[in-house]
Amino acid sequence: MLAGDFNLIYKAEDKNYTRLNIRLMDKFRMIINQLELKELKLNGRKYTWTNEQDNPTWTRIDRAFYTIEWEELFPTAHMQALASMLSDHCPLYLQGSTEKFNSNGFRFESYWIHMSL
Repeated sequence: MLAGDFNLIYKAEDKNYTRLNIRLMDKFRMIINQLELKELKLNGRKYTWTNEQDNPTWTRIDRAFYTIEWEELFPTAHMQALASMLSDHCPLYLQGSTEKFNSNGFRFESYWIHMSL
């Protein structure tokens, strides 16, 4: 897992307006793809940083990426955005366990019935 303040975005929807550096976004996305990383979904809010101006910029620059192997170890992991009055970044709370929940769901069981005529 790789988590932190990347100071970069890789999707246009990660910023509240359209002034974007496409070249840096493409490089960041290329690295994520080359490393075969998946992004942990953020619950609780869309953006993680603001410049706190009158007409604020909001971006999602704080993230957590993981590999498929990490996901297999921590299948219930999820991340929650928390409120902060001390920082222009929102704290991220990562929670999960190594327990796997098996769904018993539907099972087909065959029964052999022996009938004598």
